[in-house]
Amino acid sequence: MVSFVRSFLLGTCPYFILLLASVACAGDSVLYNGIELPAEWPPRAKDFSSEPLRPTYLVSPPKVIPIDVGRQLFVDDFLIANTNLKRTYHRPKFYEGNPVLKPDKLWEMEGRGPIAMPFSGGIWFDEKDKLLKMWYMGGWIKSVCYATSKDGIHWDKPILDVVPGTNIVCKHERDSSTVWRDDRVKDPGQRFKMMFYDAGKLFFSYSADGIHWSKLLAVAPPVSGDRSTFFFNPFRNKWVFSIRSSSRLGRSRHYWEGDDFMSPVREGWKSGTVIWTAADKLDWPRNDFNVPAQLYNLDCVAYESLFVGLFSIWRGDYRYNAKSEEAVKLQKLGRPK
Repeated sequence: MVSFVRSFLLGTCPYFILLLASVACAGDSVLYNGIELPAEWPPRAKDFSSEPLRPTYLVSPPKVIPIDVGRQLFVDDFLIANTNLKRTYHRPKFYEGNPVLKPDKLWEMEGRGPIAMPFSGGIWFDEKDKLLKMWYMGGWIKSVCYATSKDGIHWDKPILDVVPGTNIVCKHERDSSTVWRDDRVKDPGQRFKMMFYDAGKLFFSYSADGIHWSKLLAVAPPVSGDRSTFFFNPFRNKWVFSIRSSSRLGRSRHYWEGDDFMSPVREGWKSGTVIWTAADKLDWPRNDFNVPAQLYNLDCVAYESLFVGLFSIWRGDYRYNAKSEEAVKLQKLGRPK
């Protein structure tokens, strides 16, 4: 599934040098790395596939592959013709001081339970202030809150004037949200962009400082669900909306792209959202739940010469098996059964 997503985004992965040359780009049809988009873009599939898909740029790579955009990261075999190296995946080690952010304010206790977490939110290093800045969910789907850090481990929750006496920057019920720092924007008042999902609609706003936001503008896409997010594709200069949908495979993703972040509000979803991706048969279920894995969310960000995708895979729910180890632990903590 990961390779298919990179194929779909097509801003991806030159690695090891095959040929060094330049390529003339004809509009959006040819990307910096020689990958040519199909005539119909975005591709319009008829259904979600449960089979792993091998992307066309690995099956038939471009004859000439420029490698002059960013460092080349070794993720797949796009530029690797032959090698005696072995790819090894390492398990991350959790920080012993977790959680680095926890609900400790009255407004973070609102809703169904105490919450202080990015969902998806946004964490950006701001060169102007030399600070990491975080936008996160405060209280269960209750508000967007703001925190800062110098090291990414120790976070401060400044008292702001939006909701006096709190660090809330948007007091509106919300599910998942995205905050994006846009340094290419001509209008400094729109340097930060935000979108969040609530009750079948996507809400849009922008800000100069990430604290004081413009009036929320809402629009309902053709399909929508609770983990809808967005990101910017600098390789094609497009704003991409990763929209939660449902299919025969369960939680899935639809795709929509536009030239302007506010296009969905001003113009609507003219071209319609298209089928993107879902979990496939290689996404394994948990043995104790024994339900098919589903794609809960997909966020992406450009890094050097490629896109990095963060996949959230839903592998079942403890409520489906009241005797599972996780259910027993949660019940002891007083969580709902």
